[in-house]
Amino acid sequence: INADMVSIGGGNTIPYNDLLSFFGRANYNYKDTYLFTAILRADGSKNFASGHRWGYFPSASAGVILTNMDWMDWSKGTLDYFKIRASWGQNGNCSISNFQYASQVSMNARYDFSNGLSVSPGAYPSRIPNPDLKWETSEQTDLGFDARLFKSRLGVAFDLYRKDTKDWLVDAPTLGIHGASAPTINGGAVRNQGVELSLTWNDHVGDFFYNVGVNGSYNHNEVLYIDNADGI
Repeated sequence: INADMVSIGGGNTIPYNDLLSFFGRANYNYKDTYLFTAILRADGSKNFASGHRWGYFPSASAGVILTNMDWMDWSKGTLDYFKIRASWGQNGNCSISNFQYASQVSMNARYDFSNGLSVSPGAYPSRIPNPDLKWETSEQTDLGFDARLFKSRLGVAFDLYRKDTKDWLVDAPTLGIHGASAPTINGGAVRNQGVELSLTWNDHVGDFFYNVGVNGSYNHNEVLYIDNADGI
């Protein structure tokens, strides 16, 4: 549990922004050839109002090592290892300022020089509440393979991925007419996608061992929408 502290009258402190997480994982391995993993995690944050504090985020991955199959014996000596894999999963984000779901009331204090006292003529709402605020969710899908060739001297890793972020936590666009700061909202979506390739060469000359690697990637990031009046 992580907790920040907020100061209150008298110099005391109280904890807030509590975060509590649980997760469970199941692995399956059949003959070191068929691999499967499933994970379910539950995250709770006091950054959200009651009823929206818990988010549940599953993920799963699967892989097959083809070079462990009998029908791949023809490749021995050239293709030493070849694994194809796929994964899908979700993660949550609650990184926002505290108490965005509640209305904030501020005091406008002034100093009265006639009697040497600090007085507060009144209080006012300084932020619009958003009790429907909830977890931001990122969902990623990945396809790829790992390979080793020529007595495992050449290594290849390839990944094709797409990551979609929904219920994006953003500050609301400034309202046309308002008397307080705009709230944080779930008001956007983002997509990141791309391809990555890595090549390595491991070898030796006598007692001198060396490793050479090169990698390249193409990544495209796009804001799909932001929830504003102009639809931009």
